[in-house]
Amino acid sequence: MNGLEVQVIPKKLVYENEGYFVYGCVTSKKDRHKVEYNKWGNFTITGENFPELNLDREYTMVLREDTKAKFPNSYIVVKFGQISIDDPSDQWKYLKSIVTPIQYGEIKNVYVEDKDKIIDIIRDDKFDFNSVKGYGESTYELLKKTVEKNIEKSLALGYFSQFGMSMNAVNKIVDRYGSSENAIAKFKENPYLLTTISGFGFIKVDGYAMKSGVKKDSIFRIQSCIMYVLDEASNNGDTWMNKKALLNKLAGILELTTSVVEPVLEDMSGEKIINIDNRYGLYSNYSKEDFIATKIIEMNSRTSDDKLFKIPDSTISEFEDENNIELAQEQIDFIKSFENTSVSFLIGSAGSGKSMLMKLIIKHAKKNKLSFKLLSPTGKASKVLKNYTGEHAHTIHKEIVINNAKESLIESDIIIVDEASMCDISVLTEFFSNLGNVSKIVFVGDDSQIPSVGAGNFLYDCIHSGVLDIKKLNKVFRQKEGGILDVATKIRQGEKFINTTYVGRRVLGKNCVVDTTFNNTESKVLETYKKLYNSGKWALDDIVVLTPTNKGKLGTVNINSGIQKIVNPPSHMKSELKVGDITLREGDLVMNTVNDYKAELWIENEEARKFLGKDVPSTEIFNGESGIIHYINNDEKYIVVDIEGKLVKFDSSSVRDRIIHAWCMTIHKVQGSQFKIGILLADKSSTFQLNANLLYTGVSRFQEYLLILGQSKTINISLTKFANLKRNCFLQELLQEKSLQS
Repeated sequence: MNGLEVQVIPKKLVYENEGYFVYGCVTSKKDRHKVEYNKWGNFTITGENFPELNLDREYTMVLREDTKAKFPNSYIVVKFGQISIDDPSDQWKYLKSIVTPIQYGEIKNVYVEDKDKIIDIIRDDKFDFNSVKGYGESTYELLKKTVEKNIEKSLALGYFSQFGMSMNAVNKIVDRYGSSENAIAKFKENPYLLTTISGFGFIKVDGYAMKSGVKKDSIFRIQSCIMYVLDEASNNGDTWMNKKALLNKLAGILELTTSVVEPVLEDMSGEKIINIDNRYGLYSNYSKEDFIATKIIEMNSRTSDDKLFKIPDSTISEFEDENNIELAQEQIDFIKSFENTSVSFLIGSAGSGKSMLMKLIIKHAKKNKLSFKLLSPTGKASKVLKNYTGEHAHTIHKEIVINNAKESLIESDIIIVDEASMCDISVLTEFFSNLGNVSKIVFVGDDSQIPSVGAGNFLYDCIHSGVLDIKKLNKVFRQKEGGILDVATKIRQGEKFINTTYVGRRVLGKNCVVDTTFNNTESKVLETYKKLYNSGKWALDDIVVLTPTNKGKLGTVNINSGIQKIVNPPSHMKSELKVGDITLREGDLVMNTVNDYKAELWIENEEARKFLGKDVPSTEIFNGESGIIHYINNDEKYIVVDIEGKLVKFDSSSVRDRIIHAWCMTIHKVQGSQFKIGILLADKSSTFQLNANLLYTGVSRFQEYLLILGQSKTINISLTKFANLKRNCFLQELLQEKSLQS
């Protein structure tokens, strides 16, 4: 291979965009003569097959001068080799890259940097841990394990980097297969095995496989693509695809004819793939829907004459007097059906009185010493539920964790599950799998909300099955007050709340304003946010901007960048961490997007952290919880977020996958959440994405004040488009089939 073999030391990340890296580097002393430095005292490297590098670590590379580069002294990485640890200086540089600065300093106090081969000393068990401050036998064993693990991974890095894999990717592969040798062997056997590892989608792996010489019509390739397409359908909510659509999709991605693909599809049916009347889906999804249907019909087939669940008129009257209300007939109808039904569905829009009925059931339960549990699919939704009812509420998963810790199932007289439209089939399978003795379940939801992010369409399928007890609340209370609730109701019904030709600023009720002079610029959004923020009336996480999209001038990325300059501008006192196109800064408002029941708590004191080792305490954090970035460690690439007083540590992969700015978010991201005030964008640039359901979901998130920025025409066009909430799922017909069988 043509080029110069050089020991390269990356010193600075010059540029990064979607996996494309440019580094400013120097060489080892012995290779200084091989490359030309620029006026800044370094040279730059890049290349197609090029991983993310650790700064100050030495790598073996084959370089070729980049004759097309804009700047002189630029080189292309032709081949990426193993880490060099031949001499003492190499070994100390290597050690520095895998331990903390404090640990490195303490080891230097005992061993001589330019003399001792420190890595060899550690690997040969000649390391005197008793002489090094902060080290004991267990700490040393952990250090040795880390050293050996990283050195061992260098073999895999040298092999996989030729296909363009990053260092993080290589680490994941080696961790999965236990060693570099096994990882390389598995890849050579079938590259598409990598798709079973988190972060390795089919498209990425297919790129690696093609570079390694895999043929287009490889059976492994076709099988993997089938799983990928069906999994993508699942991510979009569908649990099946019809045969024609599936084959056409596969043929397009694989660049093969359907005649080549079809036999492989047929051979896979019955194992990981299910085929029912030429509808193909993942067997894992089908089994979940079948299980959910079975459990619901089984539970609903029970008969009970337990009078304890009958809510007497006296309790209803007492409740009405306490809350200064009069229940509507449809609310009374639900209460009367509640006593005779094991699985009930309470459906209604914002302001229809669902929370009042939940409170009434709770009042009755307490009065009759009946046990009850309040659950929701997300952490944010459970907090909203708690605020509505004044009672403790958990996520479904947390309730399961609590009971698993006690080695027991979930048992209760009554379980209320709120925000049922957000429940996907995975959550519900987990829920029903962990149910013990439960008398009543009430699923509460809004059928105009956008469906769950995950696979399935639980609420819709249950409502339209025709075999379950569905009670729908159509009357909206307090609508006559106007404002947010009135606007939400009108949207739900497809009614205009502003004339199509109106241009101006209109106040609707006490708490809603529509400004149709908006001209598709972020400046208006930022000015308005600044006024709300500077008023001092609301906390930072009380204010939010909602938009249909992440991209563009009015997308979350750009708007968050603008708000960041207002509320948390750059400062030499604040550390920053660049993640893709986003800069995170100490003091930023961010949101966690994944439920994590063993999130690592950050211990500020270094000595305490070393003492605790693997026993660092953990905590629970939930999807939708927001917090302020407390600390950023650029050396070790992690951030610490203050979430309601808990300092939670997120490592580099978690930051990339789970942390987003929370000043501006997509409407999809805030399902189940409530905010005091904010701005909703309904601009012509989002005409394609906007529909009545999305607009309704956005408007109904706010409690005290809402400003809608957009154009009258755009808003009214969205009111004519109701999303087809039906998805391609098996649950509805499974409920019908099992009901006939019961």
